[in-house]
Amino acid sequence: MEVGSERVFIEVLAAALDPYLSAEARKAGRSLRALLDLFPGQSLPEIEKAVRSMQAVLALFPGRSPAEVEKAVRSLQAGAQKDVPALVARARALVEGGAAESAADLMQAVFKLKGDELKQLGTSLGLALTGTKTKQLDDIRAWLESGGTKRPLTAEERARQKVKEYAAGFEGRMGSLDANTADEVIRRADAALADKEVGTKWFPAFAELLGIAVSGTKAKMLKQFKDSVNRLTVSHAQSQF
Repeated sequence: MEVGSERVFIEVLAAALDPYLSAEARKAGRSLRALLDLFPGQSLPEIEKAVRSMQAVLALFPGRSPAEVEKAVRSLQAGAQKDVPALVARARALVEGGAAESAADLMQAVFKLKGDELKQLGTSLGLALTGTKTKQLDDIRAWLESGGTKRPLTAEERARQKVKEYAAGFEGRMGSLDANTADEVIRRADAALADKEVGTKWFPAFAELLGIAVSGTKAKMLKQFKDSVNRLTVSHAQSQF
């Protein structure tokens, strides 16, 4: 059963039975639905956990008035809405168009998360959060505001993007290199190898985009690349005579 479907079952069942119940039973059913409404986006096990926590808290304050009890319940509910599982449910409801709150409303709660909680939220939502807390918050906000279509790149996606950026402008041109363009290609190769998101793991992909095959250690790949570029440069120069 999907998360939240058990809530729907209870709500539909209560509504269907309402006309056939006694006044007292009908009142109890409506009270149950009102209780569920205090915990939007949460499953029954999550609600049970929150209520049991509430019972433990209220036991510390015997003899309180109904108004004080209600205040305590609402305070507990507000806190429950700010933990990671609740925020995950709220975020999914928002991007799926099933929430009344806005991305700005949700981000107020997300902003208060600690670093490890923010990572947990991202993992639960399938978002590859990296960088500073500010960047991670910006990535979550962009995802929410786009309806879940704009998500941060994964490490592999960022690496492939970088590879294309380093190779840009030279794909298909390696057979017509002069001395100046050869120097620029080699400069790009040095920069790609020094880039932590590319490095030795993705350097072969960069070289492949330029029609050059490399393998081995960092030093070996760079030498293979430079030797190939130099040969292409010499070959092009000879063809001009």
